[in-house]
Amino acid sequence: MFQAPSRATHRAPGRAVVNYRGIAAPVGRGVGGVAVLGAVTATGSLVAIPEAEALAPVELSALAPGAPIAPTEFSPEVQREIDTYTALVLRPGARGDAITYLQNRLNDRGAGLPVDGYYNVATRKAVEAVQTNGGVTVDGAVGPSTWDLLVNTSAEEVPAVLPEAAPAPRTTEPAAASTSSVGSDEARYAPQVLRYGSRGEAVSFLQARLNDRGAGIPVDGRFGPATRSAVRTLQSNGGVGVDGVVGPVTWDILFNTGADEVPAKAKSSAPATSPDSGGSSYVGTVLRYGDRGAAVTYLQARLNDRGADIPEDGRFGPATRASVRALQSNAGISRDGVVGPRTWDVLVNSSAEDVPARSTGSTQASGFNSKTMVAQAKSYLGTPYVWGGASSSGMDCSGLVKLVYNAHGIEVPRVARNQVYGGRIIPKSEAKPGDLVAFSSGNWGHIGIYIGNGQIIDAGNSKGRVVQRDIWNSPHVYVTYR
Repeated sequence: MFQAPSRATHRAPGRAVVNYRGIAAPVGRGVGGVAVLGAVTATGSLVAIPEAEALAPVELSALAPGAPIAPTEFSPEVQREIDTYTALVLRPGARGDAITYLQNRLNDRGAGLPVDGYYNVATRKAVEAVQTNGGVTVDGAVGPSTWDLLVNTSAEEVPAVLPEAAPAPRTTEPAAASTSSVGSDEARYAPQVLRYGSRGEAVSFLQARLNDRGAGIPVDGRFGPATRSAVRTLQSNGGVGVDGVVGPVTWDILFNTGADEVPAKAKSSAPATSPDSGGSSYVGTVLRYGDRGAAVTYLQARLNDRGADIPEDGRFGPATRASVRALQSNAGISRDGVVGPRTWDVLVNSSAEDVPARSTGSTQASGFNSKTMVAQAKSYLGTPYVWGGASSSGMDCSGLVKLVYNAHGIEVPRVARNQVYGGRIIPKSEAKPGDLVAFSSGNWGHIGIYIGNGQIIDAGNSKGRVVQRDIWNSPHVYVTYR
């Protein structure tokens, strides 16, 4: 196992080996213990040890395949090598003697790797092949379960190469693969969990299966935005969690439901209030803050049809989210800013007059309305703080007040101090949701909208965005324009 030197020995005689004690500590016991060794240079500190105690470069390939690992069956040098390296968790990017040892063990199982001590793509594929063939989690990390396969199963039983199978069709056209080919590929790829950023043959196979269901995406082995959108659509049509991750439930849909029953393209109908412009395929795609692409551009155009007045730039940013929340608020559904089935239903099956995508406060001078003012303020939650800003793309504290009040036909000054002086200070007992809470520090430098129950919505530099929070312990007053 690990030898702790009694003093600095970098000039002592004997062969230098890696001392992992300083960079990887045991965190549990598996096949001789577990220590984390991630994507770092796994060289550690060099410690010279006497030649008699040095780890001999013994190859295990000469041992009988599948021989049980027991201390009595190996020389002390071999057992020490097993105990040392199987105590580590190895991940892509790691380097060092441990990787050299791993590569030799994978080559014993037919991997044919260069033994260079670097955990590269080829090594990861060999590890994943062992994991797939051994029926354990396919994650490319060599931990207790994978070490157990490497030292306690035979090369014939669990090789480090995948069985030959017909490659997935590399075409954007829906292709009907033979039953035997799909069946063998199912066994080969379905145990894997695929997500945004994944690459390889498993992704190509996934893309071909999605195209069988009408997705029409490139089969390039890259899990990018188009593939994620198709997966989300499949999940939505299949009635499962829409997360864009292909795990057991999503694989089950792909292999055990009909393409007509659960397609990978949206079950769409043309929007009732605007020309479809060829974008109805996007209806049903779940969109949320941070998404980008043609589906977002289509969403923005439909929101603008309802008066949103936002850029159609394909970026689901604060302005788009505020418009979505306004639409949801006007429709009486959850104002979560996520465009899912209920929000698409509003966009497709209601008129722009009935459900606009903008706040709908009164335009009368006496248009104070607690409910709609609070709803509009909440629609801006998460909008970035921008000093001097007064729009859905960025605002400061007085800018938020001005946006909400002006939408209700109530003229207020632009800066916080003047908003205090322009209104009427009232006791807390008379305050209603929609009134203002102003803080006296900094010459009345901060203000927010009161929403009841001791809370306000405000745009603060300290939070960096519009937030809902408790009124904190700082001198403040209540101001009304009623």
